[in-house]
Amino acid sequence: MSMNKNLSRYRRDVVPFMMEEIDERCPDAGSLEYILLSAHQNRELFEQFEQHFLVCDACQKRIRLMELFYRILDQEIRQPVSPVVVEMAQKLTEPQRA
Repeated sequence: MSMNKNLSRYRRDVVPFMMEEIDERCPDAGSLEYILLSAHQNRELFEQFEQHFLVCDACQKRIRLMELFYRILDQEIRQPVSPVVVEMAQKLTEPQRA
């Protein structure tokens, strides 16, 4: 799933709730990803989260893990796909015969 598709998965109506609650508690994983992926579009939300992030060890750790995940994913995506895997994928997408 591309990051843009992932970003569009999250409802935009979460943002007002997040702005009120962000100082009191850490955002859930989906909201955290939304905040980071939409930073250029939603600067106010990102800046508010940034204040929380500077003092929250848990969010700092979660973001480091998220960054590691995307780095590994990017490396995997860039690798050539084995012909065996391609054949298996093709078999999985073939219509089921009754």
